[in-house]
Amino acid sequence: MIYSNSTIVDFTCEQMFRLVSDIESYPNFIHFCSASHLDVIHDDGYTATLEYQIGKFKKSFTTRNTAKPNSQILMKLVSGPFKRLDGKWSFTKVGENKCKIEFEVDYEFSSRAAEFALGPFFKSLPKIMLENFRAEANRKFGDQ
Repeated sequence: MIYSNSTIVDFTCEQMFRLVSDIESYPNFIHFCSASHLDVIHDDGYTATLEYQIGKFKKSFTTRNTAKPNSQILMKLVSGPFKRLDGKWSFTKVGENKCKIEFEVDYEFSSRAAEFALGPFFKSLPKIMLENFRAEANRKFGDQ
């Protein structure tokens, strides 16, 4: 099942792309992210691991991310508690200093227990992520 959300922010696509690409800063502003690591840098992107904690569940997953600077990041599951996980960030200029950000995720957990425990949270993940990134952009770029 694909879950998605979008928002328009008063920042450039370049600023928002840099913010989303700054994997190692995620624990500073994404409340469920307990750690994040940039594992490998590739010519066309990077491989990264995100550790998250939701209630008593602490898990991690690794994705291979293909980046088109300032416009798109595609995510493919490398490892984690999913049978399948694909994601996409899109950044579209909608004004002089405005950007439409879209985040979508398509996943299937590898077990019924994980689906039962984490499914409701992951269904709201696009909305939560966009709220976190909007708040961080306001904090980081708001006075520029």
